[in-house]
Amino acid sequence: MSSSDFKEKAETEEQLRHSDMIDTADRVDVRQGEDGDERDALNRLKSYATATSVTSATATNRLPEQKPWYKQPNPLRWSKVPAVPKERTVSPEHKAGFFSSLVFQWIAPLMSTGYRRPLQQNDIYIVNPDRAVDPLTDKMRDAFKRRVADGNKYPLFWAVHETFFREFWLGGFCALMSAILQVMSPFTLRYLIQFATDAYIASTQGLPPPHIGAGVGLVLGVTAMQVLQSLSTNHFIYRGMLVGGMVRGSLISLIYEKSMVISGRAKAGGVELPDTPAARAVEKDDKEKTKKGPEKPGESPDGIGWGNGRIVSTKRPERKSYLLLTLSRSI
Repeated sequence: MSSSDFKEKAETEEQLRHSDMIDTADRVDVRQGEDGDERDALNRLKSYATATSVTSATATNRLPEQKPWYKQPNPLRWSKVPAVPKERTVSPEHKAGFFSSLVFQWIAPLMSTGYRRPLQQNDIYIVNPDRAVDPLTDKMRDAFKRRVADGNKYPLFWAVHETFFREFWLGGFCALMSAILQVMSPFTLRYLIQFATDAYIASTQGLPPPHIGAGVGLVLGVTAMQVLQSLSTNHFIYRGMLVGGMVRGSLISLIYEKSMVISGRAKAGGVELPDTPAARAVEKDDKEKTKKGPEKPGESPDGIGWGNGRIVSTKRPERKSYLLLTLSRSI
């Protein structure tokens, strides 16, 4: 084969190889275009629901699958998963006994249910009727009016104290007991360590050992002090948060009621006029001028003020302080 024939054969093979590469690239482009069209069609048809929302909805509506007890190493999960109640029930604390209230046993069913499955709305207890807002508000209102009639200097303060006397001082007593036990526990532990030291020295040197009853008493004493300190601390925190929430709810209810019946003069920042003929004449003149329309909104010619039709907001801090002051003066 001559060099020219070899050259022509090489050029022919190169052209064939080039044409094969072009055909392969065209086929790849066509396939990619078809895949892209299919992906676009799927994107148009697919749901906008995410995997998280589908999973959460399924987990919320369906209870977890219960395994046999012998396949669960945790004995707390051996019992059946409790069903969701059809309606909410009153808090068991309302009728709980002394021991149940002491160790918070009344809330154990709710905690056990929450350990086995997610809690639902019907699992949450209704508030204790003794701690509802309506009876506490009525009790505080009656106490406040009685102390205002008696001429007490701080009627609102003493009304709150009278309404929540038991819960407040019970929490304070628990705080005192917790502090005392926290201080005394290290001293008792020190005597226990000294007893153990004396017993070791007596055994090594052949001396008479201390009486075993002293050591047992110290051990029982340290244990009892730690248990009582824990109970006192937990009851102090519980009672403190409970009193704070009840006082806040009762005061908000009283302030809201007062804001609905407060006079226009008080809303505008005016002061109460004395019960004299001159004051009654000024008040009558104010009413007549109010019907005609004041010269300056929110201010009368005598500088006392009257209602201007504006809605008083009770959300601002200064408005809350003002309504509390008005409540203590004019209920």
